[in-house]
Amino acid sequence: MTYGMFCNLTFEPHNPDHVKRDYKSLYAVSGDKLVPDAFYIILPKVCQFVFPFFILPSSFRRIQDTQVSETKEFRRSFFREAKNTSEFSASTSIIQCYRGNDPLPKWKDEDTGVYMSVPLF
Repeated sequence: MTYGMFCNLTFEPHNPDHVKRDYKSLYAVSGDKLVPDAFYIILPKVCQFVFPFFILPSSFRRIQDTQVSETKEFRRSFFREAKNTSEFSASTSIIQCYRGNDPLPKWKDEDTGVYMSVPLF
């Protein structure tokens, strides 16, 4: 299983994945154009990857084949924009579990039906 969160990415006009999803784009408070529903990996599937090792982000290289225990912590940083600070009075994040076959899932609209929300305690 791979764990992560759905997030918005800054639109890159030369990125084919972004162009494909341009019809869903939105604008942030800052004015940046964003592509929604990207899957940002926090903890990749623990397995041997079947593609060239050098294309993995360096943060993934360190945790490839890592044994995960209940006490091991994995973190990634995210940010939110808002017009008013009152919008930050309550904030929740939903961790998703990807149960598909893609070693590096990227988009919510690809391989649909294999994402599940992880219950938070």
